[in-house]
Amino acid sequence: GTYGPDNSVAFIYRTNAQSRALEEACVLHNLPYVIFGSATSFYKRPEIKDCLSFLRWMYNGRDRSSMLRAMKTPSRGLGDVAVREFDDYCTRIDEYFEVNHAGSPQPTPFDVLLLFSSQKPLSEGFPLPSESLSTRPLKLLTAFSVQMRFIRDMAYTSSVERVLALIIETLELIPHFDKISKSKAEFEERQANVRELRKASERYTKSGACLSNDGVIA
Repeated sequence: GTYGPDNSVAFIYRTNAQSRALEEACVLHNLPYVIFGSATSFYKRPEIKDCLSFLRWMYNGRDRSSMLRAMKTPSRGLGDVAVREFDDYCTRIDEYFEVNHAGSPQPTPFDVLLLFSSQKPLSEGFPLPSESLSTRPLKLLTAFSVQMRFIRDMAYTSSVERVLALIIETLELIPHFDKISKSKAEFEERQANVRELRKASERYTKSGACLSNDGVIA
């Protein structure tokens, strides 16, 4: 549509991070809006998508786009070969469940990741990670699994706000954003956006734990 003084209102804000509250107010009241300038919509900004990818993958273990983003944020050496071997291992587990546990819920890729750091004894004949993955990807995925298991376990008793803070801290996302920023100003803007995301997560504090442990496999 067209924009003019007769059918639109303009809001000028000081920093890009401030757009979050304005955007959410527009969505709440069903008001169409457009952001002008270099900034994209708040939840489409790379650092926001990076932070949320871990929450999204924990919530939906089959969310592949979130999985791929989480595996590579920050860069931990998990390239295309590691992802392909991980996919192959997931396929082997699916085949095992089809034969041995038909009708039972199959582990999601997130569940499979957690198996790399599980202390539970595996059933006889259950595919082992070492049978599908080479040494380096196995080592890297195991280290990542330890981190995500810690975060997942905390999510059973902690609020979204606390889990988000734990993700940012445990996975060292702020140093990562510093490393990928081309300037100090860009890094400061990324930090401001992350702070605003944490502020937005506070609204869910009274809603209880971040995750339910119903149907836990790993």
